[in-house]
Amino acid sequence: MQETDHRCGTRSSTAIFLFGFLILLRFLLSSRLPSYILADMPHDDGWVVTRAQNILSGNWLGMYDQYTLIKGVFSPLLLALSASIGVTFSGLNTAMYCLACAVFVVAVRPVVKNQWLQLLLFAVLLFNPISYALDTGQRVYRNGIGQWQILLIFGCLITMFLRRDENWKKQLRWAIAAGLTLGAFFETREDGTWIYPFVLGSLFLSIVFYLVDRRGPKKAAILFMIPLAIAWSLHGIVMLQNYARYGAPVVNDRGGGTYAKVAGDLHAIAPNADDEQRLRSGPYKERYYNIYVSTMEKALAASPTLNSAADPIRRAIAMWASWEEDNIGELSTDHMLFALRDGVKAAGYYRSLPETEAFYGKVHEELQAAFRNGTLVERGFAISPLIKRLQGADFVTALSILPMSIRNIAQFRDVSVKTAPSFGSEVSVKKVNLLAGGDYFLSGGMLNGSGWAFAEDAHFRVTAGLYDKGGILIAALPFRSGQDVYVGSGSKFENARMSRFEFSVEGYNLNSGVTMRFLDQSGNLLKEVPADPSMADGAKCGGADPGFHYCIDTLMSEAPSAQFFDEFVSRANRVIDVYKLLTPYFGILACLIYVVATVFVFWEIRHGVLTKTLPVWLVLTGVGFSFLVFMFSMCIITATSFNSMTYLYTAPAYVLLLMFSSISVCWAMGVITAYGKRGSA
Repeated sequence: MQETDHRCGTRSSTAIFLFGFLILLRFLLSSRLPSYILADMPHDDGWVVTRAQNILSGNWLGMYDQYTLIKGVFSPLLLALSASIGVTFSGLNTAMYCLACAVFVVAVRPVVKNQWLQLLLFAVLLFNPISYALDTGQRVYRNGIGQWQILLIFGCLITMFLRRDENWKKQLRWAIAAGLTLGAFFETREDGTWIYPFVLGSLFLSIVFYLVDRRGPKKAAILFMIPLAIAWSLHGIVMLQNYARYGAPVVNDRGGGTYAKVAGDLHAIAPNADDEQRLRSGPYKERYYNIYVSTMEKALAASPTLNSAADPIRRAIAMWASWEEDNIGELSTDHMLFALRDGVKAAGYYRSLPETEAFYGKVHEELQAAFRNGTLVERGFAISPLIKRLQGADFVTALSILPMSIRNIAQFRDVSVKTAPSFGSEVSVKKVNLLAGGDYFLSGGMLNGSGWAFAEDAHFRVTAGLYDKGGILIAALPFRSGQDVYVGSGSKFENARMSRFEFSVEGYNLNSGVTMRFLDQSGNLLKEVPADPSMADGAKCGGADPGFHYCIDTLMSEAPSAQFFDEFVSRANRVIDVYKLLTPYFGILACLIYVVATVFVFWEIRHGVLTKTLPVWLVLTGVGFSFLVFMFSMCIITATSFNSMTYLYTAPAYVLLLMFSSISVCWAMGVITAYGKRGSA
């Protein structure tokens, strides 16, 4: 007996050590991957960074404008948290993801009882490529956060179901964790309604089974409602905070408030038949022109309030159209709605939230009246103001692309780690990096130089700076001690004592069009020197009136530091290749096991045995159904509004697939192992 206990203790210690070792490997895998910073994207990555900066400054989401409430608040809160506690954004997400994997494994221990199979399940989830891929792991944005949120939500709710008979104090901990994570999930993205079937279904089944089991007081069943209560309370807290800061209880104006109603109205307006035929076929079929310019003109004609901002709206549409690939005057995907924001802003709104809400509220009333009196014709039916209204044919299209989409998920198609240069000016990229931390590089490499400059007149002060080809200041060039210059000039000019400068700026090279400008104390240009190859082959000296002298001693550019990251990127991609190779077979095997488990469940129901296969079958059904609901919703979006079949948008599907497959296979292996031990005994 003591020998058996010793062996069990040794195996447990070994398993714990391996769990820790896997976590260490996971951190090593992603810790030196370069961040992918897209600094100059005010609607996406730039929004998250700007709001995080405001939060750290105590200004909540900053001054109110047309961008303030376009996304959920959790991603900038998380970025601000990582900056305030001194860890990198990717490091914090990695830590949370490791924790979530551990929680999920603990959750399914009642159905995957073998510790070595638990270790396998943990490893499969832990090295999930989406948690460190370019657009979801390396990028300083919100889409990778959902990986650990989903694992925590599902893990906590599965724990509440499988351990529903445990002490209420233990249940309370899981309920609180589920509620907090669910609330954070809803404040991360505005398209998270797909998770509701699992959340509501798991809580409902937990209550039903708890009451049927009759192993505790009925009033304790209220514990199972705590996750929803906490999640909705967090939403209410954000709403109250926005009300206190901006004057109206709007959390995310793309999904709530009067702007969302107007967006839904614009999607509801039946377009001109000739526009529909022209822009939904041929070369424009894949462009997703969802709200045509002619449709906006219909809305302007039907709503006097909206028409009061007609000219700024038209100018904003023209500006956005100039950025489109085809440049035919139309706006793709949701760009018409962003042009509407910019136009209304230019018309004098977005100074305060109540005023803007009142404006869009009046527009909504007028558009609805136009629908009722026949001025506007309504089409389709709405499931969200964020996407185009659905037609019957859209369901057929969505179903037709579903199989291929699932196959792409199983194959991790286009998922990879990359050595991608950050995008934006050096200053804006550095601002992001100061918040997010980690490594990054810019495509332009590094521009280095040194030299000296001074004016003969001791009362004459020279300033210098580096300017890009657009005339924007890149970096000031402060002067430091130049004693050698002073001596070399015959010790005649006092200004030469502080005349030396040097610089090293990222993102630029000798072909970037950078210039060095030397100015007098009044800002007048004394000399402009190009930082190009002509200045890089030795010292270049010169001067200008009145009594100004300069010399560029060295000027060179270094290649981008991309090669430094190559080994780290290659290592991560080798892991991803394993998933690309094995996951399709893993998924097929998991589906076959699920079919067998379903047969077992029906057999056990007929024989009155409900405790063997039913629990794991319910877990697999919940996870698998969530996967299908999510994938079908992405197919609907692709059929109507934009191409959502990239892993940036379909990220939740990957972790759901790995959850389903790993539980299914590990459970089956556990059953086979148990039967093998019985046979050998």
